[in-house]
Amino acid sequence: MKAMDSFGFLKELFVYLILLVIFAGIIDLFKGAIVAKYQRSREQRKQQKQAEAEARGRRKEEAEADARKKQQERSREAWRDPLAGSMTQEQALEILELKAGAAAPEIRASYNRLMQKVHPDAGGSTYFAKQLNLARDALLKG
Repeated sequence: MKAMDSFGFLKELFVYLILLVIFAGIIDLFKGAIVAKYQRSREQRKQQKQAEAEARGRRKEEAEADARKKQQERSREAWRDPLAGSMTQEQALEILELKAGAAAPEIRASYNRLMQKVHPDAGGSTYFAKQLNLARDALLKG
């Protein structure tokens, strides 16, 4: 009878051992799944940070390119016309010897008449020619 009890005990112990192995396998599966999920999320965060850094770099490069382009435009404008936009209507009228309310054809005629006198090719000054151009632009565009 004791042999049966010890056999039953061994049988029961064997069953518990098998269950323990099964549970250990299940735990390893869950652990593996959890680790894989963690690694995937970590990789996704890493990729997201990398994408954000690349986007910041592109935005910075675009901003720098825009700043360079604006600076080039400003320097081109300054080279062409350092006084652009700095002349008032009254100053322009005085330079072109016109009265307030002059029409576009009058402005052009006065400009042409005066430009023939002060043009650098006719022995005039580039400064006066530039002033005439500014006055004409101020009146026609303003």
